[in-house]
Amino acid sequence: MLQSLSPTRIVPKPYEAELLATRGNLKAWCGDPLGAVEDLSAVIRSSRTGSVPRSLPNAYSSLAEVEYRLGRWADGSAHADLAVSLAQDSDQVWELPFAHAVASFFHAGRGDWTIAGEHIEAAHRASDAAPLPLSAFYACLASARLASLRDDWDAALAALALIRSGLAGPVTTTLGRRTWELETEALLAAGRVEEAARVLERSGSELLDSGDATARVQLWRLRGMLEHARERHSTARNAFLQGQMAAKDANSPLAEGELELAYGHFLRKTGRRRAATARIQLARALFDGLRARPRVEQCDAELGAYGVRARSRTANDYGLSAREQVVANLVASGKSNREVGEELYLSTKAIEYHMRNIFTKLGIRSRHQLASRLAG
Repeated sequence: MLQSLSPTRIVPKPYEAELLATRGNLKAWCGDPLGAVEDLSAVIRSSRTGSVPRSLPNAYSSLAEVEYRLGRWADGSAHADLAVSLAQDSDQVWELPFAHAVASFFHAGRGDWTIAGEHIEAAHRASDAAPLPLSAFYACLASARLASLRDDWDAALAALALIRSGLAGPVTTTLGRRTWELETEALLAAGRVEEAARVLERSGSELLDSGDATARVQLWRLRGMLEHARERHSTARNAFLQGQMAAKDANSPLAEGELELAYGHFLRKTGRRRAATARIQLARALFDGLRARPRVEQCDAELGAYGVRARSRTANDYGLSAREQVVANLVASGKSNREVGEELYLSTKAIEYHMRNIFTKLGIRSRHQLASRLAG
């Protein structure tokens, strides 16, 4: 029945916004983020013409959560705020934990700790008022995400433990599909390598077969980090390279940035400074585009560990994409197209393509002008 629904035309008649919202939620849960965006956006558009479904606050929250993962933070942050407002105005208390939790994701991701904390406290209060499994889950998930971004891994693990202890077995198993990334990374940070391996193993085969490219990027990132912790360097590098392949399909600056940051850290630790610099600079540019201050600071710390100073000019200064910014920085430092391609694992033709775009956007004609523009 849900398959017959169309997000672009009223088929079947009458238009079933509630069913389309349900399908959008299912797509979000089952690994089809782009399909979820299409369905949930259609529900929101239809609500502006007078057909307002009761599940509208949930549709906004679900859309915002998917947009967080896809790195569409400008739209997602606005949709999360609307979800909170709509749930409050319609007295849908049971929707508030979800809405506040998702709103906290964006503020935490940008380093707005106070505002993120306020949303998380509101999520927990609303969860106490509407004690549903999903409410408790999202309140605890928001706490864990904030703690992880502040490198408080013990607090992150404690919040995740509350999810497991407070929910029934089948519910915990289902919702665990949303926590595996955080739990694996927290366990690795705490040095509990084999526990992290077990969490990753439970999720691995299912995710590799799914259509969720964003989840696959995270899976390969965490596998690379796990194998690095086990000192299996060749296996770790292969995992990161697989993640780069998945990132081409995911089209998520957040997932790609986190992958490149982890890969750059691995390369630095294994003595490949030049390659590490390129990866971290790319990650920094991606995070800068999101205004993800905590991640930008992590990149700066990585670069500073071997004496590389982050450039003050960013991709947004000139309208360059994150990858164009990295190419521009490397070329401005005096590298040839071939050398840049080797550092970024791109062909010389790909570098030439990026250089044409860079010259057009900056209104310049030479590499000397590029170096002067970035230095100025």
